[in-house]
Amino acid sequence: VAAQERDIRLITLRNEADFLNTISSTAELTWGLILSLIRNLPAAITDVRVGGWRRDLFIGHDLKGRKLGILGLGRIGKMVARYGQVFGMQVKFFDSDKTLFCEALERTNSIEELFSWSDILTVHVPLTAETQGLISKNLINKMQKTSYLINTSRGRIINETDLTAALNSKTISGAALDVLTGEHESEFPKASEIWKYAKTNNNLIITPHIGGATYDSWEKTEFFICDKLSEYLESLVE
Repeated sequence: VAAQERDIRLITLRNEADFLNTISSTAELTWGLILSLIRNLPAAITDVRVGGWRRDLFIGHDLKGRKLGILGLGRIGKMVARYGQVFGMQVKFFDSDKTLFCEALERTNSIEELFSWSDILTVHVPLTAETQGLISKNLINKMQKTSYLINTSRGRIINETDLTAALNSKTISGAALDVLTGEHESEFPKASEIWKYAKTNNNLIITPHIGGATYDSWEKTEFFICDKLSEYLESLVE
């Protein structure tokens, strides 16, 4: 709005659906977090680094045949759903936008149904007034004790106090987060309660918002924006 008021032209990726569909980095990280969580990879790697070789401490689970729930069937949600099908998982989704669909996927009747059905639930919705704090104890408590929650969208979508309590009480088996509430605050992450929990508990994995942070995606984006800027400047002299 401020830029528009000053007649400043913004060049962004908004509405560039065809280009954005070529960027898979966040969907790939989502899958990496799923595998890390269900196979206890961070704890196993750490154990080997300190001289351990204790396979029986890190027995995990297969993905094939398990139920993958996709909350939000946008660009990234669809990519993650395809990965799940390749792994032989059952996949369902829920999205409040009734126009979003995929012929190969079944929509659940409600968000509550998706949470209770899923063995692994992954979050891919934008942060809006409606989605802020959307995932709280009311939804988390509908999950199974053996289920996992993954979030690579925005931190404030999940009530972190409720999630920490659920992890601590073993209401769910685990969670993996690439985003947290308050990422840009001065005392972050040391003031974050969920970060403190992750320091001493292996059922929570946190990465520092690296979903889109690959050399490949950055290079593609930079070239794409440069091309858009060049086209705009050329239009001024025509």
